[in-house]
Amino acid sequence: VLVPVERTLMDTASSEVQNLLVQLGVTVLPTTAILTRYVLPKIASYPQEDIEKVMKYVLLHLKEIEDEDSSTKIILGKTKFLESISGDFIAPEDALNPVDILLAEVFPNKVPVGEFACEKYLNALKSLGLRDRQMLSIEELLESCTKVTEIEEEEGRKKLGQALLTIVQDLDEEKQ
Repeated sequence: VLVPVERTLMDTASSEVQNLLVQLGVTVLPTTAILTRYVLPKIASYPQEDIEKVMKYVLLHLKEIEDEDSSTKIILGKTKFLESISGDFIAPEDALNPVDILLAEVFPNKVPVGEFACEKYLNALKSLGLRDRQMLSIEELLESCTKVTEIEEEEGRKKLGQALLTIVQDLDEEKQ
């Protein structure tokens, strides 16, 4: 007879808890195994508040997680947990630095907003693939050029066009 067992996460930091679990024959999984097997594959189905709690913990403990299993960092870089201005979720490797105001103007759907757009998390996000303007692809720049022509009001076209021009000029200056 098979008996369903509920899987529960618990803090095993104390030695007493660890000893008890060993005596009971409970398998204790490392943080990275829990993340990659159970949390990250289903993260899109979690309420936003839970996503933020989990990912704040992950970003603040990224070094320990990477030391435990470096392949987890690759999975985290591809995990869509950063909310953009449109409300869509983007992965760190697809996101652009929210501190750069020009990037936010030209690529609003690729710039995280909210909790993860603050300085506190930027270094961790950069290590997961968050990009600066120097890392923009030609395709992204061309796509934004077509968006300029689609804007109906002249003021909006000028503003977006000027921001895009500044980004391109900055990139050109860096290459010289």
